[in-house]
Amino acid sequence: MLADTELEDLRTRYVAAVPGYQQIVDHVVERLASAVGHRGVNPAAIEGRVKDTSSFVKKLMRKDYSSPWADMRDKAGVRVTTVYAADVAIVDGVIADEFEVLHRDDKCEQLAPDHFDYLGLHFEIAVPIGEGLSEADRVCEVQVRTGAETAWANASHDLLYKAPVEPGSEIKRGLHRLLALVELFDLEVTRTREAIMSHPTYKDGRLLLGLEQAFLDLTAHRSDPELSRHVIDALRPVMPSLDWDEYRGLLDPFITANRTKLARIYADYLADDRNPLISQPESLLVFERIEHDRFRLAERWAQVLPTGMLTQMADMWGKPVEVDE
Repeated sequence: MLADTELEDLRTRYVAAVPGYQQIVDHVVERLASAVGHRGVNPAAIEGRVKDTSSFVKKLMRKDYSSPWADMRDKAGVRVTTVYAADVAIVDGVIADEFEVLHRDDKCEQLAPDHFDYLGLHFEIAVPIGEGLSEADRVCEVQVRTGAETAWANASHDLLYKAPVEPGSEIKRGLHRLLALVELFDLEVTRTREAIMSHPTYKDGRLLLGLEQAFLDLTAHRSDPELSRHVIDALRPVMPSLDWDEYRGLLDPFITANRTKLARIYADYLADDRNPLISQPESLLVFERIEHDRFRLAERWAQVLPTGMLTQMADMWGKPVEVDE
């Protein structure tokens, strides 16, 4: 047990260190969001937090640390919640590529049959910033899990950590059922997504997913899928194909040939809210059509969408068009 003076010294030290840990959290969140986006993943959330001082002190009181400051490794923490189970492996690879990984735990592999702990991947990474912190202190805990695994973590923390006694056999059976439901949910989401995307009538969905992945690779920017569907539907008559595999045969070479130009346009205009389409994946479709069929595009656009937006995007691309209103 820590003496009063030791506890107060640690608390004072932590208060001084909080700004450095906030720098770490902000850096990791920004870097992860960019790198994950460039891998074509649109996560449900990337969130960070610095442990508040009260939680820091309370954890010191309940944990029997041999070296209290060094042993508490979660002062800075980031959580990545993915929509799909398959995306966890992609984020895993991103973390390995982008950071120095000090420790990695796959909680699913380690979970014993009679144990009911958190699920997902847990990392400790070394971070090269953190004003006022020593190199050994520049550590961030990163958790990666699906939405279902996060729901289990929230529920299990309340059910188990607050339990006054070891759960009996009946309660354990219920917990096993909950764990099975978590796994089943993620499996069914994956199966249903694959079934929907492979259905012959789901051309628009496959097209949108392909555009999203290409756009994320260029910008790592999240977009509004409802607006995307509206624009794609509006421009359907001037699309060379609604089949993604066919259209990407045109779009992929276009992106490759114009990658530097596209990157510059997005860097300059992505945050410009005067034209919301520039921050949408269908902007790639618009730029490609401006390049290859801008007169038909302008004719159709005048019937279905605000004309000023196309004029602006054509000017950005360097091939102005006149849209008759």
